[in-house]
Amino acid sequence: MNTQLDLPAARPVVRLQTHADFTCPVCQSTQTPPGGADGLWNCRLCNQQYFGHAEPAIVLSDAQLAGLRNMAGRDASGQKTLVTNWWTENERDVGETFLAFNKISAARDFTRDLIRQWSSAGQVKSILEIAFGGLHEYRFLREHLAATQTAYAGVDWTAHFIAHAQKEFPENRWTQGDIVRGVWVEGADLVYSQHMMEHLPALEPALSNMLRLAGKCLINIFFIPPKAFDCYEVVNWKQYPLYHNTYSIGHIEHVCRANGFTPTWKSFGAEAVLIAERA
Repeated sequence: MNTQLDLPAARPVVRLQTHADFTCPVCQSTQTPPGGADGLWNCRLCNQQYFGHAEPAIVLSDAQLAGLRNMAGRDASGQKTLVTNWWTENERDVGETFLAFNKISAARDFTRDLIRQWSSAGQVKSILEIAFGGLHEYRFLREHLAATQTAYAGVDWTAHFIAHAQKEFPENRWTQGDIVRGVWVEGADLVYSQHMMEHLPALEPALSNMLRLAGKCLINIFFIPPKAFDCYEVVNWKQYPLYHNTYSIGHIEHVCRANGFTPTWKSFGAEAVLIAERA
């Protein structure tokens, strides 16, 4: 759904008047503005920028609200996600039983060991997982991360995964967001994802958005190893939005270098691990 925007190129800043919790008119999330009555800040979910505190002193037009909600991944009413699909509507279990057959593999063991080494050495003090699903990676790493005082947070598109994560591990920060549109969350030393990129409409802009959030390194496990294509990618449609895309090695490496990262690869047969370190 493409909404015609009655907006300038940059999002308008909404000026707020008083000090109180408020509901963002764009994405409908209720939140407490940060301190600083005269400071600029952003909605933690949709990235709409505000000045000061509480209820808007101006009212955006319906077209502006619809456009901003579209950017935030919501429908025009702001009440629900813009795109409902297999990932948002599936009835699979949450938590440990979600895709449990897939939580152990040589590629995952390799990345978990690498994360343990980096956190033990103090090279990584914060981790952001994109599309954490059943939280398998966090469960495997949790004790070690606590011992090394390494912070862990996650982003997922699926609302019931967020709700489960917040209930099971309330001490962590779990955010609903779409890496294609660009999520507004704090970055981390390490951005980590697995078995996610192939399900996106295309490599870009998701990979650049992930690299933007990575202070030192990005790790991604591909369940379809990239190929030496002349073109950018092949979209192998299964069922929207499963996609099962196969990406070009050259395209991935070009995006990494363009964002200031040096890519290396580790092959595990049916899986490939991309390690992109800031140059």
